[in-house]
Amino acid sequence: MGNPKTSQRKEVRDEQSRSDLPDWVSDELLQKTIEIWQPYYPNQLTRDDAIAIINNVGGVIDCLRRE
Repeated sequence: MGNPKTSQRKEVRDEQSRSDLPDWVSDELLQKTIEIWQPYYPNQLTRDDAIAIINNVGGVIDCLRRE
């Protein structure tokens, strides 16, 4: 069973990171990103991980567009 204080801090961090996201990054997109990428990671992915994945994929797309 997880530490309740750690769990509360994670929830606050997730809420803060959500407010910094563009409007097109929905909760559904974050959840779908976790579902798609989870099989490739040994640890449970978090919303912060999903945000990082979305940003990284976006960076790759930007690079390809410039080429």
